[in-house]
Amino acid sequence: MYDRLKKTAGQSLIYSLGNVATKLIGIVLLPLYTNYLSVSDFGKLAMIEVSLLLLLQVLILGQNQSVIRFQVQADSPEKSAAIVFTLMLFVVSVGGLSSAVIFSMAVPISTWLGQPARFVIVVKLASLVLFFRMLTTMALSVLRANEKSAFFAVVNILKFMTLLVLNLILVGRYRMGLQGIFYGYLASEILLLLTVTPYMLGQCRLSLNFRKLKNAVLFGIPMVFASLAMTALLFCDRYLLKILVDFKEVGLYDFGNRIAGVLNVLFIRSFQMSLLPIAYKIYGQKGDRRYYSKIQTYFVYLLAWVGLALSVYGPEWIALLAQKPDYAAAVPVVTLIALAHVANGARQSVSLGLLLKNHTRILAISTLGSAVVNVLLNLLLIPRFQMIGAAWATVLSFFLLYLWTWFAAHRVFPIPYEHSKLLKILGVSACIYFISGAVHFQSALLVIAVKAVLLMLFPLLLYLWGFYEPVELERIRRLPGAVRLRLASWRRSKR
Repeated sequence: MYDRLKKTAGQSLIYSLGNVATKLIGIVLLPLYTNYLSVSDFGKLAMIEVSLLLLLQVLILGQNQSVIRFQVQADSPEKSAAIVFTLMLFVVSVGGLSSAVIFSMAVPISTWLGQPARFVIVVKLASLVLFFRMLTTMALSVLRANEKSAFFAVVNILKFMTLLVLNLILVGRYRMGLQGIFYGYLASEILLLLTVTPYMLGQCRLSLNFRKLKNAVLFGIPMVFASLAMTALLFCDRYLLKILVDFKEVGLYDFGNRIAGVLNVLFIRSFQMSLLPIAYKIYGQKGDRRYYSKIQTYFVYLLAWVGLALSVYGPEWIALLAQKPDYAAAVPVVTLIALAHVANGARQSVSLGLLLKNHTRILAISTLGSAVVNVLLNLLLIPRFQMIGAAWATVLSFFLLYLWTWFAAHRVFPIPYEHSKLLKILGVSACIYFISGAVHFQSALLVIAVKAVLLMLFPLLLYLWGFYEPVELERIRRLPGAVRLRLASWRRSKR
């Protein structure tokens, strides 16, 4: 089992490099954005990005998930290649038509943003970004299906470098604002597509399989609702903040979300990418349920520790990344959204039972139901608490989603998850967080040092609470020796 865990962790690490390379661009460039965009324009950027994400989830019809499932389970390379070609052609057709419609509606859409003449080009660029992003999403899913994690990371790092350079030139030097950002998005998507095209051609066969297309669409449509509901859980609060408050509140809230979103981008998405192909392959083998259980425990452990670091150092992160003091109000958002992401990460594991048993419809219903609750909570809390109310609505909705998903999955494929250990993780995290809130010194370096000590107490306090099993403690004791052996072997290979 531990070999499987190591493989999953290794794949997750490589995928995380790719995810960091593209998704964290929004965090890396925060100092640039907060310096050259107003808080209101930053809120408009968030609204356009959320809209693109929602449209991507709907229009791709879950085929990014279908291509993984049906390619992995294909009987022969020829059938696999026919499936890839069929699904890619389908996505090209849907994406091209949809982007053309959005392009033609640039004027009314830009009017909603408040300044038609200024945002028409931005909307047109966004429509083109949507089309190419649909294609690159499918291509990256094919890489995942074939476990080409290194190639996945390389092309995404290339995309990151393109985005970084173009943003520095177009936004920083030429002051092009939102236009410059979306020119960068478009160029990076096209470059990624050109890079993976030779590999994709080798994975395709000029053969249409309409039966598989029908099955893929039937498999993917429930995933659309699940993905759309998940996106709504993560992002619908921006729309409601815009309607109930203003774009400035959206900007502040999105700023805090981007910092806490490190958990989602760096860990949750990478974990999801690496877990599904491996989970499908070991399903039905001896020890599969214990593997799924341990994966959740270790993953929540990691998420809670990193989320705790983001929360404890929330004021320091915002001071480092924001160029304007207005953004300091987003500190509480970081903590609450980090907590929501921990619940979301735990939920990714418990949803395995539904995926393995092909109960994607139940997954969609549970996610959709939690999204409806999220909207209702936002409508209740935002008028009184603004962005803090939106953050609490997200936390409560994700914990509800976890419970709902676990209950449904347990009925079709029971997995002995270690809930008592998860509660210990949350308890230790809460204690350290509240203690860190009392740390106040005139010296900023002393504050940082004391908070670092508190964070290092996380594994120790769990040990004192009886968290670790004897076999886990034994592996921890052997770790220094294993590291020394690996280093010695590496040195010998270099001679």
